[in-house]
Amino acid sequence: MAVAELYQDYAGIQRQSDRLFRTVLLTMLLCLAALSLVMFPVMFLVAKRLAERNAHLEEDARRSEELLRRELRTVTELRRLNRLQRDFVAVASHELRTPLTSIIGYAKTLRQPQFASDDASREEFLEAIERQGDRLFHLVENLLTSSHLEDQQFKLSITTFSFADLAREVVEGLGSRASRVQMAIPRDLPSLISDRQYVAQTLANLLGNALKFSPEETSCDLTAIGSGGILSFTVRDRGIGMPETELPHIFERFYQVDSSSTRRYGGIGLGLSLVKNLVDVLRGRIEVTSREHEGTAFTVSLPLVHPSVGAKEGHSMELAPIGNGQSSPAAGSIR
Repeated sequence: MAVAELYQDYAGIQRQSDRLFRTVLLTMLLCLAALSLVMFPVMFLVAKRLAERNAHLEEDARRSEELLRRELRTVTELRRLNRLQRDFVAVASHELRTPLTSIIGYAKTLRQPQFASDDASREEFLEAIERQGDRLFHLVENLLTSSHLEDQQFKLSITTFSFADLAREVVEGLGSRASRVQMAIPRDLPSLISDRQYVAQTLANLLGNALKFSPEETSCDLTAIGSGGILSFTVRDRGIGMPETELPHIFERFYQVDSSSTRRYGGIGLGLSLVKNLVDVLRGRIEVTSREHEGTAFTVSLPLVHPSVGAKEGHSMELAPIGNGQSSPAAGSIR
């Protein structure tokens, strides 16, 4: 029996394997480097486009959020306007129906035979009809004037007039309430060159507002002063007053501190808004101070000569549109 032993040189095999591994590794590294060099521009462009797309998406998201906020504000404003419209229709209907009902009632009463020879009752009923007719006329006049001012379809009729004479006419037009107005207007007050009708309507609304919110047994004051090219008049009442938080809103259309249609004092919340717009048209300013349970004072300051005067006095002239910005309440008033 014979035994054979075989020997193999593994060192050479190991060296060959190492060389092969290094060659393969180097080849792979070179391939990866070449691939990276080739792919780098592509990756750069892809990254750039992804960044641009992300930026566009963020901008679109921001715009969508802004549009959503605008839509929400629009919906909120539309709801508010819809509510105001409903309230206005209800209140205006009530305010228009009240004097009409009185006028019709008194007119029907006058037709009764028993009042044919009762001069005292007939005079009383006629005065009531006239009073309610004036109330209805002023309400319709305010609505029409407000509509014209809103549409900027108005003209100024510039004339020279005495504010003292105008004030007396406005107060006399208050009828039985005229005795509650205490006037203190200097005799040497300078004349105004402005729109007489608009000034009268402004004063009438302020006096009507003051008397409405004052107890029947109290009076309101009307004072005026002129200096430095400005005529200022103040209407002060001794009524319920207003909280300070309400003052920035009182010149808003249809706004009232008590906005329910069954409120105690009546009205449609248009008077002060109309006053503010008229004062703007007259190129003046209005200021208000008020204390709860003590009263409110409105001061209107008008230029003695309206800035639009450029033609002969008494000529009708159109006025350029103006803004409807609200004046902020100011401290103090002319006494």
